[in-house]
Amino acid sequence: MSQTYSVSIPSCIPAGEYLLRIEQLAIHNPGGVPQFYISCAQVKVTGGGSKSFSGVSIPGHIKSTDPGYTANIYNNFNSYTVPGPSVSKC
Repeated sequence: MSQTYSVSIPSCIPAGEYLLRIEQLAIHNPGGVPQFYISCAQVKVTGGGSKSFSGVSIPGHIKSTDPGYTANIYNNFNSYTVPGPSVSKC
């Protein structure tokens, strides 16, 4: 397994050190509270842009009333709305 990865990110992201939170939501318990699987990674952005972002509070970025917080993947599961705040765009 690699210890470092290089990727291209949108050019509007300002240079700096970031904490990337990777979150998987297990929705295999119909109607029940989902299971959260979380990992973090330190990211260094170089040569970035100047967009400012408002950020979100963790915990609190996902609410039990969000669409997709609960789902029944075993009964007519045709679409899914990811819970949480909208994705920031450049």
